[in-house]
Amino acid sequence: MILVSVILWALFAPAIRFLSPDVPAGMLTGLRGVFAAAFLFAIYTFVPAAQGARVNRHVLVGAALSAVTQFASLAAIAWGNTVLGQSLLYAAPVYALILGPLFGQRILRSDFLPIGIVMVSLGVLTAHAGDWTPLAIGAGITSAISLALTGFVFQTMTPSEKVLALAIASASQVLFAGGDLNSIPDLSSTTIGLAALMGIAFSAVPNLLVGLAIKKGERLYAQTLLLSLEPLLAVTLSWVLVNDVPGMWGMIVGGGHVSAVLAHELRRRRSPN
Repeated sequence: MILVSVILWALFAPAIRFLSPDVPAGMLTGLRGVFAAAFLFAIYTFVPAAQGARVNRHVLVGAALSAVTQFASLAAIAWGNTVLGQSLLYAAPVYALILGPLFGQRILRSDFLPIGIVMVSLGVLTAHAGDWTPLAIGAGITSAISLALTGFVFQTMTPSEKVLALAIASASQVLFAGGDLNSIPDLSSTTIGLAALMGIAFSAVPNLLVGLAIKKGERLYAQTLLLSLEPLLAVTLSWVLVNDVPGMWGMIVGGGHVSAVLAHELRRRRSPN
């Protein structure tokens, strides 16, 4: 489920190229939030397996951390660029490994090689992202830490609580549209359709799949290392779909990153604990 989520998230990068530049970023984010929240609340309301949760401490903490992740990631993109924001966000498994002992999860010797390769490759992507500032770097790191903490909290939640928490977090994105309400542009059906696609297929669905895939009893780092493939897959899909050719060093380092992550995933499946 996590690999499917990574592919869906990565499709966001080429899809956004088809949007009109006249649509304010805040308005687009707000529209995405509306569609994502509507989809998740519909699941919570009409799917029996997702029903039953009530707003409690776990739901509120999960929703708050998920919202912080989304806000901080978008801030990193706004203050830097998409490559920077995504590269920093999906370093979350690194922080899950570091924070794991605080949640009773051990670090193994075999973790150091794949996580070292991941840190180097994401570092190369970040260094070559271009327009980055200390604020953008800080926001990106905050988003990754918050994403890791969200995972630890989700390990203690029921599927119904996860759906409700993600729905509340998605609804909070409407706040991004506040600054653009005074000058609402004429939104074409294409823009609204793309916003719906991004909100549901590229946001709500992958967030839900990752949330449901995170289970108690297994180390969060091991479960989520596949997330670090997203920036590389986004670059690859942009190359294939919109002819945005990556640099040679990015391809070389990215190949090492993918190999390390997939080798670790195969090992994890043979020995889950």
